[in-house]
Amino acid sequence: MHLPSPETLAATALEDVYQAVRSSVKAKLSEVNSICLMFDGWTDRYEAIPYLGVRVSFLDEWAYTVVTLMGCHVVPSRTARAVADHVGLLLSNYFPDPKKLYITSCHDGAANMKKTSQLLKAESYQHCVAHSLHLLLTVDCIHKSTEVVDILQKCRNITTALHFKM
Repeated sequence: MHLPSPETLAATALEDVYQAVRSSVKAKLSEVNSICLMFDGWTDRYEAIPYLGVRVSFLDEWAYTVVTLMGCHVVPSRTARAVADHVGLLLSNYFPDPKKLYITSCHDGAANMKKTSQLLKAESYQHCVAHSLHLLLTVDCIHKSTEVVDILQKCRNITTALHFKM
């Protein structure tokens, strides 16, 4: 028996699986009328490319459900208008009528993300707890200990050296 090559599988089967999963997600979301929109943007440090990740959470038969609509996607810029337009287009690809959705949002609390929530007509927003804890540790705690700062700098140097050698 002859097995197809990885290239053949990637070009055909992977796309079929993606389309099947996407159709299933769209069908599930077509009955949802209230979501928490979770999004996070970041910029590549070396090439200054802005990225965005988008997830939605909702209740499905009283079960908390989270669906990733876009794991990591390049956006034109990190301005609130660009992010809102991008997320709005994404919502229109998954929901029959996004304007009828009751939307709340969760993000890092940056000014552009707050404005994005307003542009998307989110009823309310909240700061991401994980991001808040990350800031608490990296801004308020770790840099207060010189030993930890020294170890982290050594790790950063090693990671950077390995990254550029590969």
